[in-house]
Amino acid sequence: NESALVPGQMAELLLGDIALNEGINQLNTDREAGEKRLTEAKNHYSEARNAADNPRLRERATLGLARYYESMGLLDESIKEYKT
Repeated sequence: NESALVPGQMAELLLGDIALNEGINQLNTDREAGEKRLTEAKNHYSEARNAADNPRLRERATLGLARYYESMGLLDESIKEYKT
């Protein structure tokens, strides 16, 4: 039942957004902690994308992954995700 999965996928996206923003903010003051939060964001976005049947949720998770790679300075991977 797709409608039962959507709230969980949306929660994964929200958790990814929170971790991404916190990680980006921490990079300048505590790089190790910032990278840890960014990795958590990546995991949330990956989980949401892997579970998403809804194209909009999948696209939103892909955007989050692109932003993760961009934040980590992995520009080739980021461009690949943006083009997906």
